[in-house]
Amino acid sequence: MKPILDSSEFSQPINIVRYRRSLLPWWIKGFSWLFMIFGVMIFPISVMSIFGVPTELSLYGIESTSILNLNGALVTIMFLISGIVGFALFYGKDWALNAGLVLCAAHLLLVVLVYALQLATHGSNLRFEFILVVPFFIKLLKLRPLWDGPQNNASI
Repeated sequence: MKPILDSSEFSQPINIVRYRRSLLPWWIKGFSWLFMIFGVMIFPISVMSIFGVPTELSLYGIESTSILNLNGALVTIMFLISGIVGFALFYGKDWALNAGLVLCAAHLLLVVLVYALQLATHGSNLRFEFILVVPFFIKLLKLRPLWDGPQNNASI
């Protein structure tokens, strides 16, 4: 009869990518895929914009029809970085969690700045896209102690 807890099971190396992906709730996995798609789509959109094809870009009320101005470049960079971070989270990269936290903080800062500028210039136009960033940020903070794997969390 095999013992219930076999010590050899604890000495097996874990698949860190599978472990980290299992930590992510379904909605973060979904957003990771969405971010990856946006990150890939930004390349053809950028090429089209460079060649003069009007492309509509929008994020948190920042709108542009070209990547060749400040608003367009900012939206393009945010989508590209979001795609990279989405890939890193989904595939369990070591740096993904910290990058996700920094990206969430950048998104929240961008929302506050855009809202303040819009409030000062032409009234309030608060967009609700940012509401999804807050739970994302909170969940990533909660995952921080677990991200490195169970072998590094014996004291937790």
